[in-house]
Parts: sequence; C-alpha cells; structure tokens
Amino acid sequence: MINLDCYLAAALVCNAPRRYWNSAGTDQIDAVVLAGRARHPILFGEAKWARSVDARRLAPRLTDKARDLLVATVGATEAEMADTPLRLSYCAREQVRNAPLDTLVVTAADIFPG
Repeated sequence: MINLDCYLAAALVCNAPRRYWNSAGTDQIDAVVLAGRARHPILFGEAKWARSVDARRLAPRLTDKARDLLVATVGATEAEMADTPLRLSYCAREQVRNAPLDTLVVTAADIFPG
C-alpha cells in the first residue's frame, strides 16, 4: 500500500506545485499539485507566513476555491463538485491547528530541518 503523504510529498518535489489564479485574477490558491499526463489537480494548498494558523478557519475558503478550479478545469457542474472529496494542505511557520486527519500539514521545520 502506498502512503499517500509520501506520494504527495514526492509529487510536491517532482511536479513543482503551481499557484493558481481564476480567470478574473481574483482567487489564488498557493499550491496546486497536478497528477498524471492529464495533469488533474489532486491537492490544494494554502500557505501562511503566520507562526500558527487554524486550518478549520481556512478550510471553507480554500474548499470553495478548489471546487471552482475543478469546475473550470474538469468541466463538471458546481452541483457535481459539491460532494467531491478534496485533498487539502496547510502550511505555517510553526504550527497548523485543528487540521483534519486527512490533511497534509507542513511547517517551516518540515521544509528547512535543523
């Protein structure tokens, strides 16, 4: 069985996550990891320079932006995307609080050990 966090970490390194802005240039997603030849979005990330962030507070906005991206790229309707599970990631300098267990959490210490 593949450890999903290891797979996503490898995807982050190999595929260089990209920032995404909607067509109006108003909504930004800090990191979008793409998979496969079709380059489907598989992970959506929000990075904050704050020492600590509350993932529960950030989740609704990131979820909305991720679903909008999927609607724009996959061609599905908003209603079809409403029940689609999303893989989310949050990054802060020292701590990410209240993150669900299926969330990829990253801190500066993970990126710059020592």
